[in-house]
Amino acid sequence: MNTINKHWFLLLLFSSTILFFTGCQQKTKQAPKATATKATTTTTTTASTTKQKKREGYKDADPSAPYKFQDILFEAVPYEKSNSYKLNRAINDPTMVHKRLFYTEGDRRKGGEGLLRDGKPEGLWVWYHEDEKLQKKQEVTFVNGKEEGIQKSWYWNGQQRSEQEYKNGVRHGKRTTWKEDGGLLGKKTYENGEVVHSERH
Repeated sequence: MNTINKHWFLLLLFSSTILFFTGCQQKTKQAPKATATKATTTTTTTASTTKQKKREGYKDADPSAPYKFQDILFEAVPYEKSNSYKLNRAINDPTMVHKRLFYTEGDRRKGGEGLLRDGKPEGLWVWYHEDEKLQKKQEVTFVNGKEEGIQKSWYWNGQQRSEQEYKNGVRHGKRTTWKEDGGLLGKKTYENGEVVHSERH
């Protein structure tokens, strides 16, 4: 092999070697990107599956199993129901019933709920505004079928509307009312259902 051909051969070999190593480096740099893309795809698929399960109404709880309301265990299946209410019996107390109220006939939005003992309201009862957010409208505590303690009410926007003290089913104590924007509206004091003091703001 003459000198000129030898030089051309060495130059060609050197160029091929550089191209080979350059290609290897590019593949190495692209590998993490491919891994990251795979991880992103997996995360997106998982999130999509979770949304689908929620949309299709998957539940962990067994609908035929007993449930708890206000720390009392109730039968899963109502013993009486209509388009406007459902009644479920307590498992360990035959005198106690969970009553759920619904809005207009055929409308399953919850209107209110609470406990009945021997047919009379007992404990905390809650009523809701007629919307999809279950925003509280009124909250009342009953003892032996009569209002007892503090009764509260709210506007549609969640702002408290009133707070009233009750004793044995009649207004007894302070009553405070607020405007829809939160401003104080007025104050009253009751004794056995009669107003003994009033303030208007």
